[in-house]
Amino acid sequence: NLSAKLIMGFASLSVPVALVWIVNGVQPFMIFIIGLILTIWIPHIIEENMTKKVLIQRVFSMCIIFIGIWILFT
Repeated sequence: NLSAKLIMGFASLSVPVALVWIVNGVQPFMIFIIGLILTIWIPHIIEENMTKKVLIQRVFSMCIIFIGIWILFT
């Protein structure tokens, strides 16, 4: 947690804050995609719940996040 806060602080000093928060806002998309890829390639190490209900909930949640980011920066 401390290293994440330090990196976030450094990024905020290096580039415009809006850019840092946009990248931070799309983090769930990256984690979702990485989780799916790793579940498909190495299921014995990482196991992700990939039922239809769970996938719909996650995609819906990410759409809400995306709409929120879009509203903030338009």
